[in-house]
Amino acid sequence: EGEVVIPAPAGSPYLPRARGAVVALGVDAYDGDTGTGWSVTVVGPSRAVDDPAETAVLDALPWSHPRPTGGGRYVTLGIGLLSGWRTGRRAR
Repeated sequence: EGEVVIPAPAGSPYLPRARGAVVALGVDAYDGDTGTGWSVTVVGPSRAVDDPAETAVLDALPWSHPRPTGGGRYVTLGIGLLSGWRTGRRAR
């Protein structure tokens, strides 16, 4: 729904201190063996998820990696600006 959701451990320094603080998130990967890679940057307002009902919905999502246990939290990042690129091997 127009937001990136990021799991974070309780007490994480990445939890926003002010609701709506504008932040940038960059994620990328590159494989030197295949010469392929990608990068995505999102810039927008952030917030820590405090509502127990919203947290329960996020807990139920099919996450591909383990989430923090014992009081884990979520940060959402509104998609204000989205940019990225992908690269592959060049044909000879």
